[in-house]
Amino acid sequence: MMLLSLSLALLVLVLLGYPLWCLRQSRHAPQTIPAPTTWPSLSVLIVVRNGADRIDAKLANTFGLHYPGPTPQVLVYDDGSSDDTAERVARWPATTLLRSTEHHGKIAGLNALAEQASGEVLVFSDVDALLDDNALCALISPLCQPGIGGVCGQRRVQGSSALAQAQSDYIDWDSRIKLGESARGSLTSNDGKLYALWRRLYQPIPAAVTDDLYAALSVIAQRQRFVFAPGAIARVPLPVHRMAQEIPRRRRIVGASLNGLRHHRRLLNPWRYGQVATGLWINKVGRRLLPLALLGLLLGSALLAPTHPIAALLLVLQLAGYGLAALHPWLGPRALQRVAEQATYFILANIGMLLGWFDFITGRAAPKWEPEKGSAHTAKENDQ
Repeated sequence: MMLLSLSLALLVLVLLGYPLWCLRQSRHAPQTIPAPTTWPSLSVLIVVRNGADRIDAKLANTFGLHYPGPTPQVLVYDDGSSDDTAERVARWPATTLLRSTEHHGKIAGLNALAEQASGEVLVFSDVDALLDDNALCALISPLCQPGIGGVCGQRRVQGSSALAQAQSDYIDWDSRIKLGESARGSLTSNDGKLYALWRRLYQPIPAAVTDDLYAALSVIAQRQRFVFAPGAIARVPLPVHRMAQEIPRRRRIVGASLNGLRHHRRLLNPWRYGQVATGLWINKVGRRLLPLALLGLLLGSALLAPTHPIAALLLVLQLAGYGLAALHPWLGPRALQRVAEQATYFILANIGMLLGWFDFITGRAAPKWEPEKGSAHTAKENDQ
């Protein structure tokens, strides 16, 4: 009974209790944020590897963005590309190019770019993220408010596939949490597709962490808020284009984010950091423990099912959910298929989280991420 109760309590807290609390807090979020009287200078940092098929579109998008302040400085780090990425960047005379002959990874590139940046604000964006015209204005406006040191934008996944819908649903759910956390405090997550912080608050990012979360936590550790700007839109292709890819992706993210949290473990003290610490325990530790809660719920309900009707009902519901996930490619009704696809995405993500815990506990370094680009970009082109 103890195993079942604890597992159910964690699931309810992470999946229902904390999101509902955030939803309530979001009512206190300001409806409008006044534009600053003086817009700060910006440095836009982009790390790219073998991005010859995307870098021209990214730079054209970046230079075409509306920004009332000084023309942003744009810096690109070519991380040991084997194609003509660097040559393409060099054709843009207003761009500062840093080139590495070896593949060092995104974190090394961000640290190198930050050293060369001259803007008051560092803006981080990925090469596959195309920003809406007013994204910089929406991102920088809250940053100019007192006590705010960093701002996270909103990603929008492009595509109409089942996987795109499942990921969009997850992003919408996560965005509601961000809105609530941001209303009166700071975020417990970040999005590397688009975020900004004051250059004076940037701290070099160590290896084997998620760069975006580490940067956000560094701002909070300096007693500045890190908030959410839902109007700063970054449109991106699918990060994965096959369900099975979600496992290694989630494994890499969870292992690295836990390592980043270890570097900033003092933020877990609720007596010093209040809402942020509570949120980190629930949203970063508790959410990562969901695989164990799911296993505990299944085992606990199976053991108690012969003598407890409620446990038997829980067991039936779990088996039905796992059955739907297993059969999702062959289900006919669209509504049922969508539920099954979301269940599949949720299960695969939890498998990846469990493996991420294994990597963190055993000290296994997160591999350098090498996304499969072909199908994702083809899908994106077909959706346009």
